[in-house]
Amino acid sequence: MAAASLRGAHVLALTCRTPLAGPRVVVRRGLGDTVTGPPLTDFQGNLRHAKNFFTEGAGSYREFKQQCVSVRLFAFGGVTAGCALALFWDPPKSSYWRTWGLTFWPSTLMSYFSSSGKPMFLSEPAGHETDVPAIVKKVVQPDLGGAKAAPKVAPDCGAEGCAVGARPTAAPEAAPKAAPKAAPKAAKKLFKVCVCGGAGGIGQPLSMLMALDDRVGELSIFDLTIAMVPAEGVAADLSHLERPSKVKAYSLDRDDKPVDKLEECLSGCDLVLVPAGLPRKPGMTRSDLLGINAGIAKNIVEACA
Repeated sequence: MAAASLRGAHVLALTCRTPLAGPRVVVRRGLGDTVTGPPLTDFQGNLRHAKNFFTEGAGSYREFKQQCVSVRLFAFGGVTAGCALALFWDPPKSSYWRTWGLTFWPSTLMSYFSSSGKPMFLSEPAGHETDVPAIVKKVVQPDLGGAKAAPKVAPDCGAEGCAVGARPTAAPEAAPKAAPKAAPKAAKKLFKVCVCGGAGGIGQPLSMLMALDDRVGELSIFDLTIAMVPAEGVAADLSHLERPSKVKAYSLDRDDKPVDKLEECLSGCDLVLVPAGLPRKPGMTRSDLLGINAGIAKNIVEACA
């Protein structure tokens, strides 16, 4: 029994080592871009698949893919040929096309090498015969540089009436009227504006808008010293604008009271903008945020009063 099992194992090992006789078939899995058909250079084969796209249905996705590829080849060629034919049939009305177009460039190149054609590069200054001043007089300003119209004349008639053939005499010219004096213009009033919290995310663009306004003559920017961007830096940047406003910065510590420190900043202000405030932090309710920002606005209002 043991000998028979050993003999069977030996036969199986020999069978595995022996190569299979005849052609070997290898099956490949077709992906989405895989097509089984004629190559792109086979005109007749692609034409047959393109006809089958319109006349016969595809039996499989692989066949449908090949029909689409064949139709795409002829569609691309047809569109390209149609565009080229349209250019030859009705070329664009362009001097560049008439010089370097497919139907004109042979004659253009030949003219450069012939003695009768124009040179490719200018050998002397180009002269133009267009009389620009005359065109301006006729079209834009007809009376530019023209002669003044002759004054109207009236016949010199005495008490006996006008004699036949009497020469008319020129009418006396009226004395020019004096132009009325223009009333002196009132000086334009410039306003003073203060932006409290002008170094913050909202205060910076708001300060720039105020500095760009021609009606603002003085701009005060106020913020705390703990701000990420100092108020002095914002004022230095805005001072480079070509505007009549004078920008000045004011900074306070966190413990300072605005009513004691902002007298110069707020005195004479026509407009006070208050974008100052704290953003909402994690764990903070809306009522907490309202209480903090209301306190900031209260301190600024007291300083303004």
